[in-house]
Order: sequence, then C-alpha cells, then structure tokens
Amino acid sequence: MHKKSLKKSLVNLTLFLETFTALFIIAAVIISFTDLAKYVYQILFSNQTSSYDLLTNFLGHALLMAVGVELVVMLINHTPGSIIEVLLFAIARKILIGSKGMTDFILGILAIAGVFAIRKYLFVEDISGRRGIVLSAITPIKEVNRLVGINLPEDYANTIGGLLSRYAKEHNLELREGVKLTIYNAEVEIAKMTGSLIEKVRFNRELDEEE
Repeated sequence: MHKKSLKKSLVNLTLFLETFTALFIIAAVIISFTDLAKYVYQILFSNQTSSYDLLTNFLGHALLMAVGVELVVMLINHTPGSIIEVLLFAIARKILIGSKGMTDFILGILAIAGVFAIRKYLFVEDISGRRGIVLSAITPIKEVNRLVGINLPEDYANTIGGLLSRYAKEHNLELREGVKLTIYNAEVEIAKMTGSLIEKVRFNRELDEEE
C-alpha cells in the first residue's frame, strides 16, 4: 500500500512540475508580445529602404512563440498529436527563416513529409498511459507484448488487429468501436474502426495498478 501511495505522489508531483513549467512558458510568450510590437513599429517607421530583415526577424520571433504555445499544449495534454504540432511549427520556422539554400529547403519538406507519415501510420492518442495505451492495429504482437507488458500468443496472429479479428470470428463476436474484449487476461478496447477494419486499439490500464 505504501508503494501505491508513493507512486501516486510521484505522479502528482510530476504533473505539478509540468504545469508549473507550462505557466513559465506562457508568461515568456506573453512578455514576448512586446518584442513583436517593436518589430511592427520598426517595419512601419523605419527609414531603411528595405524592411526585409525586420520582417524576417518578426516572422522568426512569431513562429518561435507559436512553438512555445504548442509546447505548453504538449506538456498539458501528453498526446503525440501535440508533439507533432510542435515539430511542424519548429520545422516550418527552420524552413522559412533558417534555410540558407535549396538543400535546406528540400530537407525541411522531407522532414514535414516524414512527420505526416508518422501521424498517418504510427499515430497513437496518448503517450502518458493515463488513458491506456493506444496502438495501431498493424502493430506486431511481439511489439504489443513489449509495449504493454503482456504475453499475447505470437503464433495466433501477426498483428493485434489480426488477433482481434480472428478471436471475434472464432467466438462469434461483433467488433465495433468501444467494444471491450478480455483476451489472455488483457483487456482490449476497439478505439477506432473504418467500416469493418480495425484501425486502433486501446489496452486499458490504471495508474494506481498494483505492480
């Protein structure tokens, strides 16, 4: 019981520190608005024939602030979606502000394409485990066992989606979103389906679960 209480205390402390860090980032972003105002003033009233450098600095600062805002969202939500948003803003800033040639620009485009590929094929909803572990249906059984800490039979099916489909067929069960199945002492929920195709599954897990 003492171990269980200590685990909860550590989790709560971690959440508090993350929230505290997010508040500092928000404060820094708010203060940075004064710098944006200075850039706008200089662009409007500068005597320089070209305001290109000022505009470049303005955009770089604005995008950096956007990265800070998305970082706050990531700290609060703990979702891969928020991480992807941070990466996209950071890459966009690098492309628009930091690119020094066509090579940098092409690499930035490839990086964005890679991020979208990750979102499409490897995207999961929650990386913290607070709402359970969500995995793509094409995740191999061996990888599921490693990530979730269970022992599903690896010779029953190649992927977790295939395992659920075969199990449902053998036991005459209807698969739909929200359905929960208990397979080999593992509780599995159908998190997302497209038609009759399983896309994502969730392994439910409680934070205060005994080790």
